[in-house]
Amino acid sequence: MKRSAIGFTRTLVLSATTVAVGAGCATVDGGGDDGDADALITTLAAGERLVIDPAGSAIELRAALDRGDHVDVADVELRVEHGAITVRAVAPAPAPGADPGAPTPATDLVLDAELAFAPVALPDDLGPGDLRLVDVAVATAAPARCTPRWTADQVACDLDLELDLRWSLARDGWTYPLGGQALRPIAVATTVTRTADGLRVDAAGGADGTVWRWAGVAELDEVAVVLAAGADVD
Repeated sequence: MKRSAIGFTRTLVLSATTVAVGAGCATVDGGGDDGDADALITTLAAGERLVIDPAGSAIELRAALDRGDHVDVADVELRVEHGAITVRAVAPAPAPGADPGAPTPATDLVLDAELAFAPVALPDDLGPGDLRLVDVAVATAAPARCTPRWTADQVACDLDLELDLRWSLARDGWTYPLGGQALRPIAVATTVTRTADGLRVDAAGGADGTVWRWAGVAELDEVAVVLAAGADVD
């Protein structure tokens, strides 16, 4: 699909607070000196659900529609209404030849995410003015997993998020559910930090190029995301 050029931010950020983001990298706190991470591992072993704060949270993407003689391209903003990021410390897979009965510390990190968005009025370039996307949501198709670096108050690693997209079209009072769609995995550098108030998650990354395409006619390209999530922890 041939497209006209559009300047666009090629970054993805999932964060409990707004972080400074460059081209595919994030500026985050150092997480303190290396130290005993047992307390943080214990906290995360049971799993922690961090609630999304919609204030300051948004997703932007580029949508393209091939009309045969030309391609219409528009930037679309998704406003986050609610959602959550769940993080959990788990034991890694046993090494080949290891004693299956030996105790294994929970040193891997698993992350799930779910987000729901407000209805989106599509730009005139992509359809009639009264055409809207509704019931728009994304969720991880499977838990993202990594072997991170732990410190006393922070865990950091790189994750590949495999997201499923759900959506419907609405016009003239009618709603037309669309099939669920799998997006191309998006790599994010992720940190989970214990603060005086609880936990926060920061992540930054991105996916250049197309993240979804249908029949060579419609596609979604570079995605930029800023989210906020946190949880109170005793």
